[in-house]
Amino acid sequence: MNVPKTNMAKLSQALCILACLFIAGCFDAKNEEWLAPDVTQKHLTEISSLTQIKLPEGTTGLAYFYVGSGRDDSLAAKLKIPAEKVNELLANPIFKTGKDEHPGNGVGTHIDWWDVDTLSEPVHRTADLNSGSVLGCAFGKDGKDYILYITWYEL
Repeated sequence: MNVPKTNMAKLSQALCILACLFIAGCFDAKNEEWLAPDVTQKHLTEISSLTQIKLPEGTTGLAYFYVGSGRDDSLAAKLKIPAEKVNELLANPIFKTGKDEHPGNGVGTHIDWWDVDTLSEPVHRTADLNSGSVLGCAFGKDGKDYILYITWYEL
């Protein structure tokens, strides 16, 4: 069969585009979840699992943002910690051995509820986790509430 070169080039381009669309459809590029204020216990368990932070009993999820596909996932969360459980939270390794650094430009910084800089008496920490991920925390008072901001992402 003798196909003119221009038709063959168009056919090759069309097959390439179809292959790209097929591949893109096979990989869920974004599994996104954005909640405020309906953060459940399931989300708090997920936060603890990913970040290695043991959240004290009575922690309330105020906002949650997760983007993932199983690769280079990221998470941002805003949590209210009971006043009587602050020392329990601060016993977590991130607050003991993490770098004394502002959590920076993590995944949460573009979200309207991400108000890290409004915390009074803030404690900022960052750490590279063994799992190949980076964790950033900001903890302090917002009015009379103790608030923990978390940003976590895979490298």
